[in-house]
Parts: sequence; structure tokens; C-alpha cells
Amino acid sequence: MRGFFDLNIPQDTSSKATRIKLVVKAMELGYSGIAYNRTIKGIMSDRDRCSIPLLSLSSLLDVAPSLVFSINLHRDLLGIPRASPFRQYTRLTVSVDTPSQAQVLNSGNPVLKTYDLVAVKPLSQTALDHACLKSEVDIIAIDFSEKLPFRLKLPMVKAAIERGVYFEITYSGLIADSQVRRQMIPNAKLLVDWTRGKNLIFTSAASSVNEFRGPYDVANLSSLLGLSMERAKTAISKNCRYEIMQKA
Repeated sequence: MRGFFDLNIPQDTSSKATRIKLVVKAMELGYSGIAYNRTIKGIMSDRDRCSIPLLSLSSLLDVAPSLVFSINLHRDLLGIPRASPFRQYTRLTVSVDTPSQAQVLNSGNPVLKTYDLVAVKPLSQTALDHACLKSEVDIIAIDFSEKLPFRLKLPMVKAAIERGVYFEITYSGLIADSQVRRQMIPNAKLLVDWTRGKNLIFTSAASSVNEFRGPYDVANLSSLLGLSMERAKTAISKNCRYEIMQKA
């Protein structure tokens, strides 16, 4: 399974029309797959089981008749086989403030099993430490575009990596206004320095096509955080594929 992936297409703030536009854009830019991301906070219930509908190719072609031409063009440029299928995955991100809220993040939770990927978004120092040490998740999602409610600690980052957990940096903040960019870069760069690109993924978290970028543009953006082009491409390709294949 080759190619580039965006494992964070938000479901909470996007209408169906916007979601279709984002998926069409991803395909046009040569991505091989995306993950629809639902975010929840508070007590998890059976109603939180995955109900995200996957889109059919025919529905996308209705919106963009020239889609196949664009896909072939960009895949040729990226060196990706034209025949590679476009894959759609589901993801749940659970915002956690206390360790007690994090107790549901375990492999035996039937709700989590209905999603392809599970992420935790820590909202406090104790929640972050617990996520790094114990939470049975695929991804630790950190919103660097806002002031962090915790302090990153190298031992915790190392502990998470040793357990096979990946850290997520969303790049939409880097293309926002300059104030957001200044807020984001120092802490995100610290995580990049500590991980050296290992167990790191870049995603868009784009709420509109204006915030979405092609794979090489994302790799170039990551240079603002001190990541080499090679490791940046790994963060949107190999690392994402590995995450998905672990759950297969």
C-alpha cells in the first residue's frame, strides 16, 4: 500500500457538501487515502459507535467529472501507480481532561472497535501523561495552534513512541494568520526535535478546501518545524500506512 494519506478530515464541523469537496480535492491532489475524524468529549455511550458513511466513487464523479484525469496526472507526478485504490477510513478522537475519562481508551471498548483509528486529545498535564504511558490509542492529537494546557516532557514522548503510539501535528495552523503560526511553531518544533520524525504524522484537519494542501506542499510546510523533506514525506506516507496496517 503506497501513497500519501491525510488521516484527519473533520466530520463535526463539515457539511456533507464540504466533506465531498475535501475528498475530491484529496483525490485530485494525488492522495491515496483519507480518514474521516469524529471528535467527542465527555462520557462515551453506545451512540458514539461509528456511523460515518463512506463516499462512493460515482457520487464524487458527479461532483467532479474530470476527477479521473486529475488523479492520474498527480499520481504520475508523485510516482504512485494509477491503479492504486483510494481508501477511506474512520477515526474517533476523544478529548480527555482527567485520567478517569481516559479509562475508556482501552482495546476492550466495543465503541472504539467500530472505528479504524482511535486518537486521544489531552486537555491537561495528567491527561497527556496518561495518554503517553497507558492509553490504548493509535494517535495522540495535540493542537499546537492554541496555547497548550500542558508541558511536553521528553520522557513521556519517548514512552509513547516505545509503545508504538504516534503524535499528530495538524498543518492548517501553519497556513492561518501569522499570530497562530507564531503560537504553533515553538512547541511543535520541540516535538519534531524530540521525535526526529519518528512516530509522527502530519494531517490537515481542514474544514474547507482552502486549508487543504498537496503532499509536497505539506512537506514544504513542515520545514518550518525543522523537519527534512524526506522525514516530512514519511510523516504523510509511510507513518500513516503503518498506522493503518497495524489495525488491519
